Amino acid sequence: MAASRMGGSMALSLLNGEKDDLMYASPSSCKVEAIPVEFNSRYVQDLSNKSTGQSTLVIPPGNCIKNIVLTLGWNKDTLAAQTGSRVLERGWAYRAVRSCSFRIGGSSQFFLSGAQMLQRNLRMVSTKNQADAILSLGGTETVTPGQFAAGQLAYIPLSFFVPPQEGAGLSFGVAGDLLSQQVVITVDLAPLSDIFSLPCPSFPGGDIPPTLPFDVANWTVEQHVLVDRGMSLVNQPGVDLMKDQYSAPLNFDQQAFTINIPANASTQGSSYPITATGFRGGLCNSIQLYLQQGPGASPSATELANVSANALQFVVPTAVQVIYAGVIYANFQNSSSAIWNLVTGSKPPYADQGVLTATSGTGWASTPGTCQYVSLPFGNPVAGSDHEAEVLCHGKPITNGIVNIQLTVPDATKSYTCTLIYNYTAAVSYSAGTAEINF
Repeated sequence: MAASRMGGSMALSLLNGEKDDLMYASPSSCKVEAIPVEFNSRYVQDLSNKSTGQSTLVIPPGNCIKNIVLTLGWNKDTLAAQTGSRVLERGWAYRAVRSCSFRIGGSSQFFLSGAQMLQRNLRMVSTKNQADAILSLGGTETVTPGQFAAGQLAYIPLSFFVPPQEGAGLSFGVAGDLLSQQVVITVDLAPLSDIFSLPCPSFPGGDIPPTLPFDVANWTVEQHVLVDRGMSLVNQPGVDLMKDQYSAPLNFDQQAFTINIPANASTQGSSYPITATGFRGGLCNSIQLYLQQGPGASPSATELANVSANALQFVVPTAVQVIYAGVIYANFQNSSSAIWNLVTGSKPPYADQGVLTATSGTGWASTPGTCQYVSLPFGNPVAGSDHEAEVLCHGKPITNGIVNIQLTVPDATKSYTCTLIYNYTAAVSYSAGTAEINF
């Protein structure tokens, strides 16, 4: 009888999954917004410091805070004098952010670097086209005097609380209606010398170092406003947030660790050992890793210029193995990390990037390249997968532990900076008008 009711399939009759009506609307297949809210992005504030240094954004409590977009740029008149001796790579605004941080109410303050924010944004969108757009909107590659004369604007989603794409994760935002304290965001801008490349050694038009601050530097906040304040959780029957707490999930990246790998530290094709420490309490879902190539042992001026122009051309090891307590977890050999991250996720772990090369007598040339990273999972699944967008997954408790990583760099004659980011399942807990991040 069971098999006949399932279209004659014994397999379907044996499976005990929840039945979902895909023919007619039902409570399981049709969801309706329970608490009406209105969107606004009216909260725009200039950075107090448009050159090197820190600026602070203070968001008053009262509304749900979703996305925060940082906008940086120069008017065309400001850049008109640039000859093209120094260039801007695609995504240059992420180079402009030395660090950024957030604090929700009375919670601790948590920091990310600009490059780390780029990796997070690339990782947490669902498709490669979106990742390409994230990098391109983070600043257009600017090489020629004509491109400089057009002016430049760039945009960075500060995705502390939600992924930089609606529906690409557990995107509940900050419940500001439950707070009596402010949400505080900081951005520390790097000097212009960290944003532009070094000058091309053989450039024929001379070098004019950029010195002016940004003409445009502001943040815009997306807020969701309750249509009826009486529907706030604090006004619900039986809810007393002075004694109880409300918790919402948070995909949390710990502040990045960097390890310098000297040139010729290993022979070509052999592995280099890295000891990963500094894990906090909680469940570590994955380690995010990328390499930034530096110069060789005796670099020329041209090589140093090329390195400075391509800081956001992340590369990945040709082989990497993660070992904790004698057990091997991720083990990606023969340049296979991209296919492993693809089959366990929803997109390849890279975005299109230009490779800038200083050329003799003509300035700079750009060729197609990529900005890559690798996710090294402990839990199921890898960050960015469709399943993780709906389900909080377990990770590995490694408090005060040591993880050994064996990696093989693409070119042993070059130096590298290896960046490690520990990703955790976390929860934002609200009570008594304040909040804390729990792991």
